[in-house]
Amino acid sequence: SADQGMVAAFLARRLGEPVDGLRVQVLAGALGSANFSALIWWARNDEGDPAAIAVAALDELLRGF
Repeated sequence: SADQGMVAAFLARRLGEPVDGLRVQVLAGALGSANFSALIWWARNDEGDPAAIAVAALDELLRGF
């Protein structure tokens, strides 16, 4: 998607890696999926500020497994 392309371009510049590299594409996809999942959760639960929910989801992603 266009959003993933923008995120991938940012990550590629930041990481000094090719935009079509595996690491960049996986990270861009993970960030996009976390954001989308957070907004779906927010829509279903109608709790809190959607931006805060998205930030919380990204924090979970950064924490890892």
